[in-house]
Amino acid sequence: MKRLVLLAALAVLGMSQVAQAQTAPVKVDQVGIRKALAKSDADINDPKKGPKASTWITRGNQYFKAATAPTEGVYVLMPITDAVTQFGEASEVTRVKVGDNEYDKYSFPYFDAYVANNQIIAWNPKLVINPDAMTIAVEAYEKAYEIDNKTANRVADGLKNVANKNKEIGNSYFSLNKYEEAADAMALAYDAQIHPAVAYPDTLAAFNAGFLYAVSSKWDKGLKYLNEAKKYDYGSNGDLYYYMFHCYNGLGDKQAAKDILMEGLQKFPKNNEIVQGLIMVYSEDGQGGAEIIPIVEKAIENNPNDPYLYIGLGRIYDMIGDLDKSIEAFEKSSQMAPDDYSSFFNLGLLYIKKGDAMQQELDKVTFTNQADYKAESAKVTAAYAKALQPLEKSHELNPSDVQTVDLLKSVAFRLREDPEMKAKYEKYNALWQEMKGNQQ
Repeated sequence: MKRLVLLAALAVLGMSQVAQAQTAPVKVDQVGIRKALAKSDADINDPKKGPKASTWITRGNQYFKAATAPTEGVYVLMPITDAVTQFGEASEVTRVKVGDNEYDKYSFPYFDAYVANNQIIAWNPKLVINPDAMTIAVEAYEKAYEIDNKTANRVADGLKNVANKNKEIGNSYFSLNKYEEAADAMALAYDAQIHPAVAYPDTLAAFNAGFLYAVSSKWDKGLKYLNEAKKYDYGSNGDLYYYMFHCYNGLGDKQAAKDILMEGLQKFPKNNEIVQGLIMVYSEDGQGGAEIIPIVEKAIENNPNDPYLYIGLGRIYDMIGDLDKSIEAFEKSSQMAPDDYSSFFNLGLLYIKKGDAMQQELDKVTFTNQADYKAESAKVTAAYAKALQPLEKSHELNPSDVQTVDLLKSVAFRLREDPEMKAKYEKYNALWQEMKGNQQ
């Protein structure tokens, strides 16, 4: 699956916050918070207090505080100087890499802050008072509303606080490549706001949750939240359909995967991701190649500079046995993406396949004279020879790929009557032997 950034879908919250000057670093009253939680647990089981909506509102507030106290006051793009003022000097500052990004990690008492350009990009809590605190808070607010819907305003305030905080948390986890944790936070944000007291179907949160679950291969959960976004016509320029396809495909429902892509294509005909998904589906099942070709060609018309569409078109033509059209498509993709070794590898492989096909046809013919046989055999040799240049380019771009060297060795052996080709064969054969030995 292509892993995309969220196209500004993850809202950056709290940017307007201003850190307040502190006379001393913030300290979390763990003892007091745990006592409050214990009292709440006792209150809801009390015959007099348990049936009161106010008891559950208080419970929601207490558990929300337990969930947020260790990182209270932290926000995305918070200047690290403000963080030091508020939370004290970091005990340690180290340079870390997260995915393709590098951060300075500041170790504060209750959380680690990941900093770039002197601003906090993400944080990871070290103190967790109750791992289920946020979920318990939501359940408590819902219970209060169930007991007395006149509490709707207070319940809505609590649920909105939960939603906003979880969007921040989701954004932070996303920056740390913790996609499932980010999905859980976004899902809770959506669930909190869908409650009747709020009645706000936050389709952005639903899409983010579904997308992140799909990235985490949690197909069922991905479909659940993507369907929620779809229900309210959140199309995300068609990306929603692409991620739904991956969820259906991950669950093994090939027909549903194909259907959702076709539905998405009708609404978003210029979305390349949808077309790539269709190419994947048709390439995997080996059927319907003729059906998908005009779709890919239309996508190329809309996006003429996308080499991956030409790669897809080449795969489909190869699947239906049209080697010349496939070669033409991969020639185009290799010109447009000169650093993509796979385009050159596939182009070389196709020339070998064409040479094999020509050789098979040649073997069926009975010749009456040697000159005619040599003339036709030379055409086969010429087809094989065309494989050398793209395969050598592929090897240059990816020198560790054994399969490319194996093909180069085989083609050079076929052409070994030429002294230059004989030397190439010896070169690639020696390299192949060395690479195979290193693998053992």
